[in-house]
Amino acid sequence: MWIAERAQSGLWGPFVQAGGVGGLIEFDGRGVATYQARYTTPTWIAVRIYLPAGSPPVPETWSVSLQARWQ
Repeated sequence: MWIAERAQSGLWGPFVQAGGVGGLIEFDGRGVATYQARYTTPTWIAVRIYLPAGSPPVPETWSVSLQARWQ
C-alpha cells in the first residue's frame, strides 16, 4: 500500500510505501486491506495498492488512487 499526503499549498507529495509514513496495514482472509494511522491535524491522503508482477501471474498493477481526509 502506498500513501501520498497533500500539503497546505494543495500540492500532493510523492507516493511512499505505507510503512515509510507510519500506520498499520492489515489484510483479512478475503484480501480486504485496512489502513490505520493517526495524524496530529486533519490531513488529505491518497492511497494506492500495488501488486507486483507475478503475484498472481499478472503484469505489474497499480490501483486507482483513492482520496480521503484523514484524522
